[in-house]
Amino acid sequence: VIYEAETRYNYVQVIQYQDETRLALNEGHATHSIYSPNRELTGGPWDYFMVGSYFNANATPDDVNSLLLVGLAAGTVAQ
Repeated sequence: VIYEAETRYNYVQVIQYQDETRLALNEGHATHSIYSPNRELTGGPWDYFMVGSYFNANATPDDVNSLLLVGLAAGTVAQ
């Protein structure tokens, strides 16, 4: 545990394990987000954001000039 605090709504912990950083709520009963610089997939619901590119299969990263991603609630999906 590298940080923990009690907020008005949750008990919050930032947990570091090997190369993974996890934001856990209420003593680990919920995981808000996971960040791992060496892995693209987490095994969690955040991975579903990765399928967006399949809806426009002809696009390449160079074709994207800007992007609006709404509703992350401070999540790590945009990473």
